[in-house]
Amino acid sequence: MRSEKGSSGLKLRIVLLGEKGVGKSAIAVRFLCGRYLHEYDPNLECCYDKHEIIDGKTVKIEIFDTAGQDVLDNYLKNADAVLYVYSITSEKSFAAAKSFREELLLGDKSHIPVILLGNKRELEQGRQVSYKDGFTLARETNWKFYEMSAAVDTHRINDMVLNLASELLAETKKSNRQRRTWKIKRAMSILNVHIHQPKHSSFPSVLMPLTENKTDPPRSPALPQHPRLANRRQTCPAL
Repeated sequence: MRSEKGSSGLKLRIVLLGEKGVGKSAIAVRFLCGRYLHEYDPNLECCYDKHEIIDGKTVKIEIFDTAGQDVLDNYLKNADAVLYVYSITSEKSFAAAKSFREELLLGDKSHIPVILLGNKRELEQGRQVSYKDGFTLARETNWKFYEMSAAVDTHRINDMVLNLASELLAETKKSNRQRRTWKIKRAMSILNVHIHQPKHSSFPSVLMPLTENKTDPPRSPALPQHPRLANRRQTCPAL
């Protein structure tokens, strides 16, 4: 979740993925305006947005409805979360969800939050994918899992998206707190090193021998010592 430029609010982008005909656009429109979309162009990509107040914050929720015409990395580049949709009446669409899991793992994108959604629950008589199959796949990948119908479940779709936004907002706050704590600790560590660093003396650590002043009078040459005096000084140097 990112701050929106030019605004005090936050922006959340949810990318809708799944096979053609599973009801991605119907889910997006149901969340945005509460209507059910009967007909849509499966080759049309569109980005919808809606502002919501979540935990006292204004959040712009973007729903990016994909058409499967681009590579996965391009879709996930700016995604805060993924809503992967399959139809409970299509085993093929559920197999694509399994393939999507493998692509995330291979592309090192498994950190992105994912909701696995089994759509078209109103068509129970044509079910090909059991609830247990969807639940098991989600549990193995640490995804959230729902079964619902874009045709009738207005409130459930709304709650699902808002709960996701609330969780991501909480994670953003936690990350910001950890980042601030790290910066404070780093600053204190640098300050502590500076305080305890030994002060350098302004005098040189090694005393250099003083050079003879040219103005001093010349020293008289050493006189030869008496042999007895030399012997005494060897015995007692203080003499």
